[in-house]
Amino acid sequence: MKWYIQALKRYIDFSGRANRKEYWYFVLFNVIFSLTFLMLALFCAAYFLNKGTTFFSNLTILYFVIVFLPSMAVTVRRLHDFGKSGWWYFISFIPFIGGVYMVLLLCQQSDYDNNYGAEPDDDTNLTTKTLTQQNTGIALIIVAALLLLRNIISSSYGIALREGIFSTKDIIWFFVSLLNGVLFLIFAIEFYKNKIKTAAILLIIVAVISLIPTAISQHNSITNFTDFFKDDFWYSILLVLRVLQNWFLPIAMIVFSLALHYKKDNHLFTNFAFKLLLFVAFFGILLYAASCVSGFVVSSMSNIWLIILDRIHLLYPISFLLLSFYFLKQQKEIQ
Repeated sequence: MKWYIQALKRYIDFSGRANRKEYWYFVLFNVIFSLTFLMLALFCAAYFLNKGTTFFSNLTILYFVIVFLPSMAVTVRRLHDFGKSGWWYFISFIPFIGGVYMVLLLCQQSDYDNNYGAEPDDDTNLTTKTLTQQNTGIALIIVAALLLLRNIISSSYGIALREGIFSTKDIIWFFVSLLNGVLFLIFAIEFYKNKIKTAAILLIIVAVISLIPTAISQHNSITNFTDFFKDDFWYSILLVLRVLQNWFLPIAMIVFSLALHYKKDNHLFTNFAFKLLLFVAFFGILLYAASCVSGFVVSSMSNIWLIILDRIHLLYPISFLLLSFYFLKQQKEIQ
């Protein structure tokens, strides 16, 4: 269990090394937790007439999304351990052969000192710094690429369901989500290159663009607000919180971006902006997870992989949580 927790602590460490013990203990407990959620979902389906099935099924999917970055990071570090580049990770996507070959690779013994650092032991694994500029940038690029893929597939799938019959709002939604995804990916790349001011400007644009579909959708969401409260009180509370979150997160992003420009001049405003984004992002993670688990967010996609892709939206507030953690840590080191 210690190694599973240790891998989670090094959730975005793509630059170090991981020995076989760290990697395979993480895989073991990851499988145990995943199977536990699946077994509970199947048990509820078999003995309680589907009561609780939705809860545990959504919990399983959310668990997969949450551990995606840590599992990818520990796999990349395991590849580094015997001298392979992290790009070898994508071999596993080759059907049948890729997965088998990847397992064989990950079973190899550790190299001695190589280009990725000294041979790891228990002590070095526990003292490695995770939240660095490079690691945060790589994590943001991965999340941004996944979110762009999600936006493209989700929007295309929605248009396909309508069989070519879609409104002007659907077209606007598609192009806005596509543009938003592309700009967020460019922002992540610029952050990785340490071009902070350019990244801050891009983040402001992303925040402003994300307010467009929010303004369009929320008008319809609160039209029958009183009726919602009469029908289901708790769903109404979730609706109100999600409406607020959809406005607060872009606003927090704008304040955060402005703080990046003035962080040398006004430490009080900078700390406030970083903590504001931290709070809003953390609140967004809890809210989206609660909405999914409770069944409030119901995906129109029937394929399990498309549902998982839809739930990848949870990584969006997680990425801002990482950003705020990184800059708060940087501020503390400066002071």
